[in-house]
Amino acid sequence: MLADDGVRLWVDGQQVLDAWSEGQSRHYVTWSPRRTGYYSVRLEYFDATGSALVRLRWHRKDLYPRWTGQYYADALMESTEQYSRTLDAIQFEWAEGCPSGLPCDDFAVRWAASPFFEPGTTRLSVHADDGYQLVVDGVSLGGPGWHDGQGDVYYEVESTTLEQHTVVFCVHDVAGAAEARLLRESLEQPRWTAQYFPNVELLGVPEVTRAEDSIFYDWGVGKPHPSLSVSDYFSVRWTGSRYFRSGFYRFGIYADDGARLWVDGELLLNVWRPSSGQNYAPVKYLQTGFHDVILEYFDNTGPAEIRLWWE
Repeated sequence: MLADDGVRLWVDGQQVLDAWSEGQSRHYVTWSPRRTGYYSVRLEYFDATGSALVRLRWHRKDLYPRWTGQYYADALMESTEQYSRTLDAIQFEWAEGCPSGLPCDDFAVRWAASPFFEPGTTRLSVHADDGYQLVVDGVSLGGPGWHDGQGDVYYEVESTTLEQHTVVFCVHDVAGAAEARLLRESLEQPRWTAQYFPNVELLGVPEVTRAEDSIFYDWGVGKPHPSLSVSDYFSVRWTGSRYFRSGFYRFGIYADDGARLWVDGELLLNVWRPSSGQNYAPVKYLQTGFHDVILEYFDNTGPAEIRLWWE
């Protein structure tokens, strides 16, 4: 929670925060539910003088723990870390830039978390410019050392039940553009139906229709499929049914150029315009069960990239 000035918070009648004082500050509270269902939440706030600000958010830590990132000012992580921070997702495109406080060439980042994996096969999709290391439960996927991750790379992890696995993802930048992405998706979910159109408005009959496991693409300036007649000015529609447990979900989307997202018929995102690549994060509460998801995308000119995930 971020507040300027004072706040008090109750959950299910229990006071979990008492910060009734002037000044801007962040507050973190850990609270464990005793049962499944709805809980009452009460937030009180006061403003003294000057700026007035209050923000409240929460995050489920058991199924979706946050990533802890350690940031280094050398590409091999041989020096002392410069700083650390926590985040919800690893989806970064720094281009010719870099994380705050680091040199824009010759830096590295190490992220670690212990998320739960659904029963069955989970795919880990990696994209890293320049190199990466991916370790699951102490085992280096792809072998020891640094690996070239400038194209999309995929690994699969098997789970017999709902299992927690420790994941460590390291990336380093030596020179030039810098990018780091990690997507985790259960392959036990139904596949997406993807339709590719040779225009930017999804008009007419699609030139390509196929089933796809995930939406995690960086096509560069090429075609997304050899049968598509154009490499610019095309559009794609993905439709699928996905299983969610009850809770709030943040849908992460990176699009170059435009995108629209529907969940159960509700339009959560509408950025149908050219862009040089942007991140978006609409939020929606979902009940336990299957939900219909539609993602539409178009490419104008230049690089084409689209990714969808949720936490």
